[in-house]
Amino acid sequence: MFFEVRTKRLTVTERNAYKTVKELWLFQVESYTEAEARVTEFMNKQFKGEDFSIPKIQPSKIQRVEKTDGCANEDPFYKVKIELLSKNDKGKVVKDPFFILVRAESPEAAIEVGNGVGDEEAPSSETVSATKTKFTGVVVMTAPKKEPAKPKAEAPKEEE
Repeated sequence: MFFEVRTKRLTVTERNAYKTVKELWLFQVESYTEAEARVTEFMNKQFKGEDFSIPKIQPSKIQRVEKTDGCANEDPFYKVKIELLSKNDKGKVVKDPFFILVRAESPEAAIEVGNGVGDEEAPSSETVSATKTKFTGVVVMTAPKKEPAKPKAEAPKEEE
C-alpha cells in the first residue's frame, strides 16, 4: 500500500539563509504508524541535522510504481489512470480505475508504460490520462533483516 506524505524541512542555503522546503513523497508501507516511523527514519538519514515536520500523511490511490527505459532522476513523475475493462453478470462493461506512478521524460512515454501495465493487469484496458505530479520521490523501504537464530551452545555435560 502506498501513502502520500507531505514533509516540510528547514534548510540552510549556500548564502547562509534559512529556507523552508516543502516536498511530496510516496512511501510504500502498510499503515499510518509505519508511514510516520519510516518517514522519520528516512528524513533523518537523508537530511542529517535539518529540522523537519510531517504535516500530512494520506493513503494514495496509486497501486504500482514504474519508470520508462532510460529515464533520468530529474524526470518528473506522472500519475497514469488506466481503466481495466470487464463485463458484469448482466453483460455490461465495467470500468475499474487503476492508478500507477511513472517516472518518464514526457506524458506520451508515461502513457506507453500505462498501456503495457494495463495489458498485464487485465485482458482489456484503456489508458485514460497521464498527469504530471509534484512528487519528489518514491521510497520503498524494506524491513531490517532478522539474523537467523544461532544454535544455542549446550552446556558441557559433567561426567560422573
